[in-house]
Amino acid sequence: MKRKALAFILVFFITAVNVPPSASQSNWTVMVFMDGDNDLESAALDDLNEMEYAGSTVNVNIVVQIDRISGYDSSNGNWTTTRRYYVTQDPGGYNSTVVSTLISDLGEQNMGDPNTLIDFVNWAQTTYPADNYLLVLWDHGDGWKTRSYTATQKGVITRIQKREPVKGICYDDTDNDYLTTTDLGTAFDTITNGGVAPVDVVGFDACLMAMVEIDYEISPYALYCVGSEETEPGDGWDYQTTMNWLTTNPGSTPDQVSAQIVTDYMNFYGSGGYETQSAVDLSQIAALAAAVNTLAVDLTSNMAAYKSDIQNVRDQVEDSPWEPDFVDLYHFAQLIHTEISDPTIQTDAVNVMNAVTTAVITEGHGASHPNFHGISIYFPYGGNDYLSRYETDTQFALDTGWDEFLTAYYYAGPPPVYAVAVIDDDRGSSFTHVEGYYTDALDALGVSYDYHNTSTNGAPSLAYLQAHSVVIWFTGEDFTQTLTPTDENNLILYLNGGGTLFFCSQDYVWDLKLDGRYPSTFLRNYLHTTSEVEDTGVNTVSGVAGNQVGNGLGPYQMCWNSPSTCTFTDYADWVTKDSSSEYAFYNESNQYVAITYAGGYKVVFFAFMFEAIRSASDRQEVMERILDFFGSAGPTFGSLADLFSTNSFFVAGDQAYCTDVLGSAKIAFGLGQAGTSENPEGRTDLLLTQTEHDTGNLIPVGGPAINPVADEFDSIFGITFTYNAGISFEISCEGHSIYLDLAQYPSEDICIVYLGEDNSQNVMLVWGYGWQGSYAGSTFMGDPSNWQTYQDAHMLMLRWTDSNGDGLVQTTEITVEHAI
Repeated sequence: MKRKALAFILVFFITAVNVPPSASQSNWTVMVFMDGDNDLESAALDDLNEMEYAGSTVNVNIVVQIDRISGYDSSNGNWTTTRRYYVTQDPGGYNSTVVSTLISDLGEQNMGDPNTLIDFVNWAQTTYPADNYLLVLWDHGDGWKTRSYTATQKGVITRIQKREPVKGICYDDTDNDYLTTTDLGTAFDTITNGGVAPVDVVGFDACLMAMVEIDYEISPYALYCVGSEETEPGDGWDYQTTMNWLTTNPGSTPDQVSAQIVTDYMNFYGSGGYETQSAVDLSQIAALAAAVNTLAVDLTSNMAAYKSDIQNVRDQVEDSPWEPDFVDLYHFAQLIHTEISDPTIQTDAVNVMNAVTTAVITEGHGASHPNFHGISIYFPYGGNDYLSRYETDTQFALDTGWDEFLTAYYYAGPPPVYAVAVIDDDRGSSFTHVEGYYTDALDALGVSYDYHNTSTNGAPSLAYLQAHSVVIWFTGEDFTQTLTPTDENNLILYLNGGGTLFFCSQDYVWDLKLDGRYPSTFLRNYLHTTSEVEDTGVNTVSGVAGNQVGNGLGPYQMCWNSPSTCTFTDYADWVTKDSSSEYAFYNESNQYVAITYAGGYKVVFFAFMFEAIRSASDRQEVMERILDFFGSAGPTFGSLADLFSTNSFFVAGDQAYCTDVLGSAKIAFGLGQAGTSENPEGRTDLLLTQTEHDTGNLIPVGGPAINPVADEFDSIFGITFTYNAGISFEISCEGHSIYLDLAQYPSEDICIVYLGEDNSQNVMLVWGYGWQGSYAGSTFMGDPSNWQTYQDAHMLMLRWTDSNGDGLVQTTEITVEHAI
């Protein structure tokens, strides 16, 4: 519990009272609030010794409140309490011995309590009044929150923090406390009497504090702020050089002092790496916040149009490798200006860039941060990393629309369109992006899909899963945040509703054990395992004879098998199935690594990396077999009468051949024979109302050249054609094609019949190259016996050949070349 009231502070003992006199008011008083009550104890003493190189003068007072802890440094008496020092010059120069004047020993003080900071500053300003004040908060810093830890390599891990508590600066290990961003605002409000007497310069000699959120919090109470966008080395600022400069130039103004700190820091560490430091004019922060707010509001209002562009920006914007939740604000705006062509948003972005440039009076950055400009902002890569407390624990979020922009970006994903959902759960920004291995296989097969990235959009909802017939979910190399309990529950409900799932995760079991949830209900009852042996590995994988997925497949080489062609790490598990499931694949040691289940729902579980199968053609072959096992990713011809029994419409092109209308009548007759409750009504593309178009079950007849509705749904279902005038015409879909030699036309024609679902609408497309092809498809689908013959299919590719030479289409002249 944080202790806020001064009444709870322990009584301290005065061990030295020799306060150096202040005969007249000095130019500067430097107040260093040095929290060494943690693993930075040695660095704290070292920096105190750096200050002693210069020491206080008549014109510059340097006072330090330093808190220590046992266990890290035993020098200088190994005291572990909190002391106040008036820093004096060490005759021996910079060394390891503290020679400064001890003002008082306060006993143990909680440096994470804002009252401790208030008391120190009030004491320093009263005892050592000056024209200007530099207040330095010295310790670990993490911007507005605790720096996240991301495990990227498996090992003996007992606990992974998947959500981090909010933090700011000055972590006191003894008292287990720290100063939050809100605490800083509270302390500065008191110290400055509500901003009436602002501190001239506030310096954060700590990591990751050069954020707009921090600047905004203290802007009413200080003139300038110095900090780092990036982490700082343990040695922190170059106090030896800066204090020596200040005592030599005591008449320096606050902006000059701020700039000098940055210059000395960058000179000390050089500019070859990740070094950053910046000085900010806090009087410009209100204008910067207003510019960010305008940009955020306009981006939020146009999220549907520019979501993918913003994602491209987030992929490119420079962040800290140690805290990737914080991105450079200027670079973000610059990329927005490049990616989005909207004039209003481009103007907004330029205004943000100009506001950053105006606010930052000087900055330095190393070669590893070429796009850092001095101020960062909170922008986690995805919704899973976003902390909702940001909305209430930072004044910046309370006063601007930035948090609304973030939540809109994370949670306003695109609506489901296709029957197949690809759930990218690989946390690629921390591990490796593997989605391309899955989407490339689907693209090669001509299968359309919705793509959902959990890193950017958060976990898929149950409603999202239920909008799809097939869910493909993979976790890549992630081993700490695979399926959450909510994910498992949603998948259970999805499968109980008859869904189909391809789940690929070599470390789901590891993660369950890491979280203490092993074995989960989902693992045992829905993935159908009885036991697992972790990390047995796989160099070659072969299909199990007789299994619908694995039969006859392989052996396939894995990409890490010599010679290695990938950087993936093999942690495949050996799994044992239950009595109701089947083995699908096994490794070179005859250990099973994949299971299939077919019952009220269907599941394919790979305990190895699908993406590690070396050959793209092999991956395509496996994916095709999985989809075939699942059956059609949507409605099938066996249910045609039910699918078009109500609210159904035939749609012909307004300029179509009359045979398209006659073909519709053929299909209508078949539906009537099969017992539909009402016959579909006829429309042309011009007569079809918007409501009918958006909600009705549609049967477009006739090709895309004359039927715009057919053209529209061809695009949705991934149906394409290739036309070489006078030479050939080819229809392609889902990895299959049918070819027409135009030298044979009109004595021969081809047709596709495709049954799909889009936004809860059933759609059956029937069209060919010429009227003969379309009419052949309609004639074939007018016979319900053909529906039963191909009851599990959703796509037919037909060829009509005028075998008797009469120029008319007869059923006996129609052959099925592909049934999928």
